[in-house]
Formats: sequence, C-alpha cells, structure tokens
Amino acid sequence: MISILAQERVLGAALGSALTGLIVFQQRKDIYDTIAKNQPKPKSQNAKVEVAELRILRRTCGKTLLDMIPNGVYRAQLEVETIINKMREGRLRWFGHVRRRPQSSPVRRVETLVVDGLRKRGRPKLRWEDRMKHDMKELLLSEDMTSDRNEWRARIRLGG
Repeated sequence: MISILAQERVLGAALGSALTGLIVFQQRKDIYDTIAKNQPKPKSQNAKVEVAELRILRRTCGKTLLDMIPNGVYRAQLEVETIINKMREGRLRWFGHVRRRPQSSPVRRVETLVVDGLRKRGRPKLRWEDRMKHDMKELLLSEDMTSDRNEWRARIRLGG
C-alpha cells in the first residue's frame, strides 16, 4: 500500500512541471470553494489558511517540512500568489462591482439597511465595510476609482 504523499510525488514526477501548475490551480480552487471568499477572516484564520496552502504547495513539489526549504521558494517555483492576496483581490473586485451598480439595485439597497436589536457583548465582529476600508487603505485606493473598471482591475491585481 503506497501512501497518498508517495502517490502525489510519483504523479508529480510523471506529469512534470507542465501539469503541476494545473494541479496546483485545481487544489487552490478547491480551497477557495471551501472558504467563503467575501467574508472577513481574523488573523488567526488567515494564518491557518496560509499554512494549509503551503502544505499543498510543498506536497505538489514533492517536499516535506524536513527538507527545510523556505516557503518563498515553493511560490517562486510554482509561480503562484498567496491565497490571502487572492482573497483580498476577490473582495475588492466584488466591492468595485457593487459600487458600479445603480443605487436602486438590491445589492446597493442592502448597504443602507438598518437592523434593529442589540449586538453581543465583547469585541464586535469585523464588518465587511471595515475590511474593505482596511484593504483599500493598504493598497492606497479610494471609492471613486471604482467607476473606471479597467483601472480598478489593474490596481487591485496584486500578483500581476
């Protein structure tokens, strides 16, 4: 009986680097599908997602933690961007889409919706709007840039 890791190494060696990128893409796509893309994540959850991503990249390259290869080497070898940056790009892409919609559309009307009731005690959860403000501040973006779709897409692309 051969282990899954050994099967992946044999598969990687047999397919070569040409199809390795396709396999990495499919695995990353599966991760995206399991993560709610537009929901803000706490830092601890981001760290867990990044660890899972690096584990997949390591296995795709046929290496283990015992090989003691820095994480950046795997990303450079497979030419992939971090999942965290891709999630940010997805959030900003959706934000631009929403901002370009007319004010009468249901997506825009929900923004002004006021919910009655009290919030739970303790630190409030990070809201989507707050996450957007943080992401836009990080990338030096403003809301009025969303009107030009091509410029917005160019500015939010982090991996090129």
